[in-house]
Amino acid sequence: MIAQAHAFPRNVDVRNGAHVATRAAGSTDSWFHATAAVVGWPTTPVGPDFLSPLLIGMPDVIRTISITQQLEPNDKAVERMLAEDTNNQAEMDRDRRHGKNIDPRDQIAASATGSRGMALASSGAAGSAVVGYITISSRSAEELERSKRTTASRARNARLRIEWLDLEHARAFATTLPLAGGIK
Repeated sequence: MIAQAHAFPRNVDVRNGAHVATRAAGSTDSWFHATAAVVGWPTTPVGPDFLSPLLIGMPDVIRTISITQQLEPNDKAVERMLAEDTNNQAEMDRDRRHGKNIDPRDQIAASATGSRGMALASSGAAGSAVVGYITISSRSAEELERSKRTTASRARNARLRIEWLDLEHARAFATTLPLAGGIK
């Protein structure tokens, strides 16, 4: 009988919070995976190739990038923008009261959120909810750590803010692969 290769892992080890280790049936070699969520999208206009640092700028990193968009009615979009604006303002106010410096990028993001909310309210257009994940894979845990640093650097070049989903990699891995079903 000839052994068949399987694309989806048969053994998944989620004990390490920094990554997920997977192994195919009949294999002794593990692959290591980590997933980051896109938590900040560009707040200034970008070109159609703004993701190129992630898509073509990392030829030595195995990665899956998934972006899912869902349209939502105007009322819900405005409500979400108001909640996001309230949270941003409260966070900046709390930082001011505690004597912390306010990051100018946070001020720009808060201003952009407010102007998007005004544009939505005045136009009556539908809004959209967008989620994004980046999963990277490597042959060793050390190589994975290097790839995580490279990915974070390239994400900054694409004007994205990402967060590694430590202790949640297994759930994120299942959400992003193979069909990118991560909106709900």
